[in-house]
Amino acid sequence: MQVAFSVICVGLDNAGKTSLLRTLSNSQRMEIFPTPTMEIHYVICPKIGKYCLVYDMSGNGRHRASWRILYQDVQAMIYVIDTSDSEYRFHLQRHLIEEVLNDDLIKKSAIPILFLFNKNDKKNRFNKDDLIKVLGLDSKKFKNKFIFKETSSFEISKLKEAIDNLTDALFSKKQ
Repeated sequence: MQVAFSVICVGLDNAGKTSLLRTLSNSQRMEIFPTPTMEIHYVICPKIGKYCLVYDMSGNGRHRASWRILYQDVQAMIYVIDTSDSEYRFHLQRHLIEEVLNDDLIKKSAIPILFLFNKNDKKNRFNKDDLIKVLGLDSKKFKNKFIFKETSSFEISKLKEAIDNLTDALFSKKQ
């Protein structure tokens, strides 16, 4: 199996990271439990016909410090946000996003970041444009390339399109 690049997938607990990645990697496991610390997924990148290695990191508070260990070993990041979360969790999310984006390794590498606004199929959810503002992602102070996509683990075509967008951003950065 040829791996084109590696990605770290982060976000708060219960954002749907593992569900999205299992959908993309065609995993047949039906039961999803909280990710203990990390799972590894191989996801096909449709545009280039190669796999990307995705480190699915736990979003639990006690495990978030371990995200940093992989920052220097990845070429991109997927940050998953639950659009049906509570306002309190969005304040926590904003703080966490700022912490991640202000990390020296992330700033120095300027890796592309795919923000997946997940659980788009829920009725009681916030829309992507409002969340971009609430989470401070409309700021020009970050040099990373941001990609914003609304998704659900039930919309495989949108997930594949998001991976294609991340692939494009990554390979246009290298040129």
